[in-house]
Amino acid sequence: MATKVALPPSVEEIPGLLNPQACRDWLFRQLHPTGPACPSCNRTIEDSRAVRRFFAGRIISCDACDTRFGPITGTIFSGTQMFAEDLAAMLVLFGMGQRDADIASALDLHRATVSRWRRTLNEHGAAL
Repeated sequence: MATKVALPPSVEEIPGLLNPQACRDWLFRQLHPTGPACPSCNRTIEDSRAVRRFFAGRIISCDACDTRFGPITGTIFSGTQMFAEDLAAMLVLFGMGQRDADIASALDLHRATVSRWRRTLNEHGAAL
């Protein structure tokens, strides 16, 4: 089951998301609010080094089953070729009520890509 993605709760949070690392941090924390867990065996990853690597966007391995995964693996964004900071920016712009064409232009994406993401997120419970 896909995790719901929350939009920033306030306009005050948006400037902090202009930094690419801040965007990744925000997105990954939204996708994994309780921390990283193996998508295969559901084991919580507790090693502090692995947790830091995970939230930095790196691939880590599960000690229990040797599955390799990253912060996007097993989420609604799994398999996307978009950068995490572009995904976060797109979500913020959706939350601000921006039109798909404007988002596509701002992020240098095809309008159909943005429209598809809006539909996909709406199907998974995001109120966009």
